[in-house]
Amino acid sequence: MAAVTDNLRAAGFVLGAIAFWAIGDTVVKLLAETMSVPQIVFLRGLVSVALVVLLLARAGGWRPSRQTLAHPMVLLRGLFEVGTVFTYLLGVANLPLAVANTLIFTSPLFGVALGGLVLRERLGPARLGAVALGFAGMLLVTDPLGAAASWWLAFPLAGAVFQALGDLLTRRIPQHVPTDSITITTLALMTLGGGIGSIGSLHLPTPGEAGLLLLGAVLVVGAYACYIRAFRIGEMSFAAPFKYASIPLAMLTGWLVWADRPSLSMLFGAALIIMAGILIVWQDRPGDAQPAGVGDP
Repeated sequence: MAAVTDNLRAAGFVLGAIAFWAIGDTVVKLLAETMSVPQIVFLRGLVSVALVVLLLARAGGWRPSRQTLAHPMVLLRGLFEVGTVFTYLLGVANLPLAVANTLIFTSPLFGVALGGLVLRERLGPARLGAVALGFAGMLLVTDPLGAAASWWLAFPLAGAVFQALGDLLTRRIPQHVPTDSITITTLALMTLGGGIGSIGSLHLPTPGEAGLLLLGAVLVVGAYACYIRAFRIGEMSFAAPFKYASIPLAMLTGWLVWADRPSLSMLFGAALIIMAGILIVWQDRPGDAQPAGVGDP
């Protein structure tokens, strides 16, 4: 009974993280009307890092260490995360929110393909079928030969590849490196990347922009906190599929805020991607009774 309760709590935390990220993407898309993506990442990152450090300091139990913060695998994973965030947010800024959000969820498909090519992992019929199903869904969402085809579609797809590479590197990070250190390093690298990208175009935000940036930072920190908490108390095979609630939520948000109505082919493609992702999660489950470790979004 306790395991069932923990799983339900974990699912609730995943849904909370997804809600925070969905609202955060909406904030970024609104800010992108007057600010560049690098500037948004830089200013939002400054506040996010400060909030995380403050929360960790107040909670106690975490001591920054150069050996963990600057571990080569942590830094390399952080660089891939920077690539994920920048390419995804460029897609969010220039595409319907639901399209960018759906395409970033092709990351598990690239992860399976890279696992087979790079790590020589065994790819059975179920995994290969899930990949084929997911890529069929991706083609329906992007409609590369249709009138709505755009080069901007390549950006969230590139973000999915970067995310898959980052997931592969996460497996190489030693167990003694705490998740908090990975989070701090990742946020710091994203902020640094945003600062470099903003050179020559950085300007003081208006009060309205500053308010949205603060809201965006709080949402990012809240999403990380909920997501990490979820996989500390629940089984990954139960909780992970709930993250795909992000796709219909992004569709709803895009429709309410920007009147973006998904086509039937996009809805069908999104359904295929969700099915493929859930199939991969269930294929990867370590066992019915084994709890999941800490996961990083």
